[in-house]
Amino acid sequence: MMYMKTILAFILVAVTVFISSCERSVSFNLEQVPPRLVVEGTIENGQPPIIYLSRSMNYFSQVNISDLANSFVHNADVYISNGSVTHHLKEYTVPLGNGYSFYYYSTDSSNLATAFVGQLNKQYSLRIVSEAKEYTAITTIPNITNIRSYANINFS
Repeated sequence: MMYMKTILAFILVAVTVFISSCERSVSFNLEQVPPRLVVEGTIENGQPPIIYLSRSMNYFSQVNISDLANSFVHNADVYISNGSVTHHLKEYTVPLGNGYSFYYYSTDSSNLATAFVGQLNKQYSLRIVSEAKEYTAITTIPNITNIRSYANINFS
């Protein structure tokens, strides 16, 4: 009986200490920096390239739908090359309702002579010209790796 009271008292003290642990307020003094171009792009096997361009926002700023809608970058010149052909991507608009739209760059359907889709083991280069600045990137679609057996794989 005394043993149970000791354990109960210990648990009560531990819970009290845990619940009443101290808190410390931490504040960050982050500098306001001008927005930067944010590039998110995909090119997958058998699919056309898709590029989303937006401007960065401050980390702790309040974000609303208007801010997000205004963060898209328009009228950029976006080019993608597979090493043989370079294609100028076109900006597309997807209406979301309530006067808001989503924007992306992809294959220009009016100029299919230079259009292409992604292929395995092929390297692609991206060039973006926006607001008098140029950005470049290179990527490769890796070959598919087949896993022949799951027997020896430890997922823990």
